[in-house]
Amino acid sequence: MYSNLLGAPVAGATLPVIAFLLLSVYGKNLFLFISVIILGIGHIGIHLNHKKEVI
Repeated sequence: MYSNLLGAPVAGATLPVIAFLLLSVYGKNLFLFISVIILGIGHIGIHLNHKKEVI
């Protein structure tokens, strides 16, 4: 869950955010894009803090 994958720091948190980001670009949906940015900041940030606690 906290491993690196192709340069993504926490792949378990980063890859779903990237998937929704690409979906928002593909669907040309500005509201989804803004929501993904907010989700990504919180989701990836929380997982990075968990990773620091484990290591």
